[in-house]
Amino acid sequence: MARAQIKLLLFLITLGIVVGCFATALWIYQNIMLPEKQTQADIKQMQAPGRPPPDPGARRFDAAVELLRDGKLTEGRDALYKLLQQFPKSATCGEAKRILGEMNMDALCSLDLSGGKKDYIVQPRDALVAIAKKNHTSMEAICRFNALTSFNLQPGEHLFLIPLDFDMVLNSATGKLTLLQNGLFFKEYTALKVALNPGTKSPSEMEKGNKSSINGGKTITPDSADFM
Repeated sequence: MARAQIKLLLFLITLGIVVGCFATALWIYQNIMLPEKQTQADIKQMQAPGRPPPDPGARRFDAAVELLRDGKLTEGRDALYKLLQQFPKSATCGEAKRILGEMNMDALCSLDLSGGKKDYIVQPRDALVAIAKKNHTSMEAICRFNALTSFNLQPGEHLFLIPLDFDMVLNSATGKLTLLQNGLFFKEYTALKVALNPGTKSPSEMEKGNKSSINGGKTITPDSADFM
């Protein structure tokens, strides 16, 4: 009877050891060997001929968009700027610039006094062109944001002024026109046409002159109803 019990005990111990070894081997395979094989397969797939290299900026872009969706606009905006600075060749930079451009334009055109915007009180003998030059804006912007229908100003009149102190960078090869504010990306446009004077060297530094608006062969001023 005692021998039978000892044999049963030895059998159970042996079975436990076998089951334990099998469970350990299965855990090692599932948690170490299998992920390693998958990693190696992923690496081979990424290294396959014709496959584009991994884009480290994609994850940063997704994180920034998630912040914006959660209503964390300042954090999301900062994250998009970091993406442009750290991963300028990421495929997500184009969309990041589009989002930043829309956010920056919304902030610029909002009727608050942030970002250098001001409520200007017209003084005697003030002229619109002088006000625009003094406050780094344009006559067009003053007319549009204040719904002016005449260049004639009255002392004491309030004008909402928006500074337009931008630098423009034109890439003549791609036709991309980038606005920079204090050296920081603001918004990007695609030029409809790029026509440089013969002999223009690249890069060249120029200063923007006056903008003319023509309608029906006639010059239209910003205070005209036909301007838009």
